Amino acid sequence: MKSVTSEYTVAKKHFLSPWRLWNESASIARSVAIGYAVAGGIALVAAARVARRAVAGQGQGSPAVLWLFIGLVFVFLAADRLLGILPRFTGFARGLLRSEGLYWGMRRPLQIVATIAVLFVGLIAISIPFALPESRSLPRLLAWYVTVAAGCMVVLRSVSLHELDWWLYRRDLLGLPNNVLAESAAIIAVIVCGIIG
Repeated sequence: MKSVTSEYTVAKKHFLSPWRLWNESASIARSVAIGYAVAGGIALVAAARVARRAVAGQGQGSPAVLWLFIGLVFVFLAADRLLGILPRFTGFARGLLRSEGLYWGMRRPLQIVATIAVLFVGLIAISIPFALPESRSLPRLLAWYVTVAAGCMVVLRSVSLHELDWWLYRRDLLGLPNNVLAESAAIIAVIVCGIIG
């Protein structure tokens, strides 16, 4: 029970600063969260625009569903970045496993299962535009694939794979961690695709 309490204490201590769960500064975390929210908003506007065209008989509605999903994923990523939803969930799960004495024995197998599950869902998600022929414009495909990649990266980061962490937190370019650069590229891609697509 001590482990659950210590996990809870750490989470409670950082409740107003969940970016510490990612070892990055508050300003970077807020900037990325705002970027996610803006990209999500633009994707939702694109969904509404495409839906209006479909209702007016000037196109089909399935691209609107694609944009809607992209927008909702990016809004969730913004909320996750500000509130630490996924890291708190995995921290809680780690605390439960520690309290039962299962953490060190189950840690690696659970990480492998979670990684395989995320990659499997990612592969299925990548194939969705192929079932929607009218969604295959370059901006929509790029926005969709970037969304799948960003979502997979965030979930894998929350699983705390140390093999992935070493790359994500390195500062190779502009003095920013690689995860921030990758997320910024995804945000910019969705914003641009949402505006033109």
